[in-house]
Amino acid sequence: MMPKKGITPIIAVVLLLMMTIAGAAAAFFWFVRMQSELQGGTETYNEDLSTRMSSRIEVASTDANTTEVVLYLQNKGTKTISLDDTDITMILKDSNNDVICSSKLNDSTNLECSSGCGTSEELTKNEIQAITVNFGTGCSISSNSLYYYTIDFGGETATGGRFNT
Repeated sequence: MMPKKGITPIIAVVLLLMMTIAGAAAAFFWFVRMQSELQGGTETYNEDLSTRMSSRIEVASTDANTTEVVLYLQNKGTKTISLDDTDITMILKDSNNDVICSSKLNDSTNLECSSGCGTSEELTKNEIQAITVNFGTGCSISSNSLYYYTIDFGGETATGGRFNT
């Protein structure tokens, strides 16, 4: 009979090697998955940032009185922006930063776009266009006062400013 003492250490080494390889493989796949998720998040962030940079509107000037404000908008981005009054939201605040009225520009009770915006209106790159916003009965505008406004163009971009009546 031959002694079988030499087989036990070999089996132990083989089992330890198999466990080490399995642990390394699990760690490798975990790192690959994490790297893929991080890379996907970074790509999404870069795409959003690029879209926001290409969609930029500035207010060149304003003309206002107690019944309406005329905003001269200029597209400083590279993307054409829709001036559809059903998508544009305006928030009007007084000098204390209290909201006076807020609505889409097709709401005749609060704010209504009477010219320069509509379903077929667009603002292309470097173009300047005037839009006239009438203040409805829901907006309490007084003369010789300072007002602040923010305009959201359907989530594509936003702008803001102030005017005196």
